Amino acid sequence: MHGKPPPTASGGGGGGTWTEHRDIDMCGQGDAELVHNWKKTHSVEQLKRIAEQKGYSAVTVSSGTPSFGHAAFKKFSYQLTPAHCKPISSCCKHPCTIYIFAPGGGGGGSGAAKASGGAFQLSDMSGSWYTYKTGGDAVDAGIDAYEFVVDAKKNCVRILRHGKQGKKDEFSVSGAEIKHAHGHRAQLLPNGDIHWLTIEGGKYSSRRRDRAPPAPPVSTSPVKLEGWTGYNARFNGEYVPDGGNQLSGRPVLRHTREGWCRMYVTAAAMVCVGAAGAAAAAPAAAAPAAADAGAL
Repeated sequence: MHGKPPPTASGGGGGGTWTEHRDIDMCGQGDAELVHNWKKTHSVEQLKRIAEQKGYSAVTVSSGTPSFGHAAFKKFSYQLTPAHCKPISSCCKHPCTIYIFAPGGGGGGSGAAKASGGAFQLSDMSGSWYTYKTGGDAVDAGIDAYEFVVDAKKNCVRILRHGKQGKKDEFSVSGAEIKHAHGHRAQLLPNGDIHWLTIEGGKYSSRRRDRAPPAPPVSTSPVKLEGWTGYNARFNGEYVPDGGNQLSGRPVLRHTREGWCRMYVTAAAMVCVGAAGAAAAAPAAAAPAAADAGAL
């Protein structure tokens, strides 16, 4: 089994198609039944027959080290496809093989329509969208933002930034498949998000802004920064809430000594911004990562 180049396909005993995929999974999602020590009592083919009989969507088994001894049956209300799964490097980190079943030989392209009861309309995509890193918490971290405008005459969705469309910056939708005019492909997921499969290996996804999760809470208590040296030592000191000012749902803080200096939190990093827009990320001791900043 390990020597087969994924994915592979095989016919289902009850009518349908099974595909085999290595090192991706629906970690922590759709678990319907576990069979412990399955190798002592079942073969992979027997697991597939059980899934077909019980209406399961997939079954996941271990295929490396560290290993797990159970077979996990998955069940979803939509047609599962590999695009819905995450690489194990972003979740459990346990090598595995997931076998996905498409009843009646269906290819799974209509997953998004099935998830919404077949009521999906192209017009549903109009609105404000943003980009987030696939597999993350889907919070708007300021990676990219744009408007989707449906063009009924061309039967496509145009992408606008600051009210303007770039050259051929548009895509068409067929079932759950999205094709951008520049050649990129994406998958419309059951929850309505878009997973851009061919942009940096599927690193990014898009979500409508009205479906964005709330920003993680940030304390409004005074914050003290230390560790800057040289010219940036001016950023050291205490910061307090700047009235009711917020940025991306998070409070803006002002320096108690340097009246021109403000600080805000974005993408898990604290960023200090001066009156002229010059920015610097807080030292590693105060924040885990740097982030892009703009003038307040």
